[in-house]
Amino acid sequence: MQTVLANNRQARRRIHIRPNLTIMKGTIADLKFVRYGDMVVPIVMGKERRRVINSIVPQGLNQYVNYLLTVNNNTESVRSSISGWNSSPGNAIQLLNNGSVVQTLSPTIIPVLNGSTVIWVFIANDLSTASYSANQVNLFVSVNYINGFTSPPVLQYSPAFNLATATTSIVKQSGDTISFIWEIQLNLGSSALPAFLLGILYSIPVIPASCGGNSRLLGTFGGTELVNVAPYYFSSINLQYIGGSSSGNIFSITTSYDGTNTYLVMSASISFSSQVTATSVVVGVTDSTLYFCLNGQLVSSGSAIQIPYNATLPSGTINITVTIEFSPAT
Repeated sequence: MQTVLANNRQARRRIHIRPNLTIMKGTIADLKFVRYGDMVVPIVMGKERRRVINSIVPQGLNQYVNYLLTVNNNTESVRSSISGWNSSPGNAIQLLNNGSVVQTLSPTIIPVLNGSTVIWVFIANDLSTASYSANQVNLFVSVNYINGFTSPPVLQYSPAFNLATATTSIVKQSGDTISFIWEIQLNLGSSALPAFLLGILYSIPVIPASCGGNSRLLGTFGGTELVNVAPYYFSSINLQYIGGSSSGNIFSITTSYDGTNTYLVMSASISFSSQVTATSVVVGVTDSTLYFCLNGQLVSSGSAIQIPYNATLPSGTINITVTIEFSPAT
């Protein structure tokens, strides 16, 4: 994340996105049930196991950030549906041979939060009798949008986009079984607060969760299947300084893309009647209706990001720009 103030002094933070792909091959006799967090999933624990070199697709990461912005803008405008989005997700692990699709698998997605690192674990098994060769594997995902602006609430998914890819060599015979375990890790860093961590964690997987005493599906930015509950949106920037704080509403939120990294850029204006010594910048979130879901509770506002910033600022009005940089790990 990067904070830019009137005198152009900056504090930098980055969100690194790192993929890890493991492919395991065996027979149906090698199928075991393995616990991941609270879930038990079948995995082929065969003797052939490979960690495969893979990478985040920059264009796919750019699409992910833009779809997050779409959710943000729609919930701020109290729009219950997004044109072009679907009623079912497009999450898939796709196998290709010389550019032609030879198999498509639907993965189980397990969300894991490890400190300030969001992890999505995609697990897919091919237990079919199909025979094929493949030299490329792609991971496709969809961002979800859950809101209770209407009754019943609405659940939609973005068009699928290619988030990660790998070049490898796979040969499957009719008696073979194969498991794919694809982990996507997003290191959000120490600046990320629970609203942002959990808002990102459930932006791809939709999970059943208790919120305000009700068990419903939970998704992006705390949206859930309850009337008058919707995702939060980025609403304000608060500058904290010795002796107090001042806030301004976010008047602009956009994305930019340099071919590798994608930047989510938020700006607000804040006025001071006297000189202040700044200590940090906080990005605030709120909900357009009544509530969003955070740690099982219904809340109406909160803080998503807090960035240390030490500077002496003169009296007057300044523009503050917070930039969240999404960067493929190298």
